[in-house]
Amino acid sequence: MANRQKAISYFENFAISLENIEQKIRLLLTLDMESELYQYQHRKFIKMLTRASTNLRLFQESLKQNHNIPDEYCQCITSFTHQFTRLFLMTKHLPDNALVQFNRLAFSPLKETVTHIIDLS
Repeated sequence: MANRQKAISYFENFAISLENIEQKIRLLLTLDMESELYQYQHRKFIKMLTRASTNLRLFQESLKQNHNIPDEYCQCITSFTHQFTRLFLMTKHLPDNALVQFNRLAFSPLKETVTHIIDLS
């Protein structure tokens, strides 16, 4: 039961991070990429992504400790983590379609998968 609560807590923290990241992307897309304000906000954005990635990693680790979780769910989370990291942490300047890419990735099958995982754990 404690592992289940930990997993839920990590995922809830990650979900909150996603909302904050979406807001930050919206802000960054309105700023001039060469401005100091953009550079400052972009550094804050990277910190947000790092925090979100950490919560996602902790969520994954807590899932591995629960043997009731089917491998395909764990693989879905792992795949999402790689896509999430590749999409944003390697991007110095956000592409114009960053918000579309983010929403497609963040609210894809992940939510449904996590709901199933939490029900199983």
